[in-house]
Amino acid sequence: MKSFTMAAIATIAGTATATAGALDRSSQDIDIIFEEGNYLELNAGYVAPFISGSDFLGPGATSGDVGDNYFQGSIGYKHQVTDQLSLALIIDQPYGADIEYPTFADGGSFLLGGTQAFLDSISYTALARWKFNDRVSAHAGFRIQQLNAAVSLSGTGYGALNGYSGVY
Repeated sequence: MKSFTMAAIATIAGTATATAGALDRSSQDIDIIFEEGNYLELNAGYVAPFISGSDFLGPGATSGDVGDNYFQGSIGYKHQVTDQLSLALIIDQPYGADIEYPTFADGGSFLLGGTQAFLDSISYTALARWKFNDRVSAHAGFRIQQLNAAVSLSGTGYGALNGYSGVY
């Protein structure tokens, strides 16, 4: 299990660098709790990234397009119970990775060709806000998150870990 964890961290960290971003897709904001009155918010998006780079093995050694398309969505509802008390529920997909390096045979990377890293998540956030006056309020809540990940290491760049795969 320890080797899987280290391999997954190495691969996902590498994919985050390759995409010039991180795994965070929603920032998990709680701004909805500060909206006036009852409030419903729906967000949806489809992302079609084109991510490519080059191996350091020499000219013409490219990674190919490694970014897979994905859907991103969230829903939030805030209910104003009284002038002082408001409650909110947020469901979103805060983290994700969809990276797949084409194999070397398909014109992809010699070092990383065939490597795949996927991470999907869902988060449920419940919040309560108590407004003491116009300047002071307190909020509290809880968040439950589920993550599913799979990694498959392929390419000469992984040395002894080449061919390793795991699901979490």
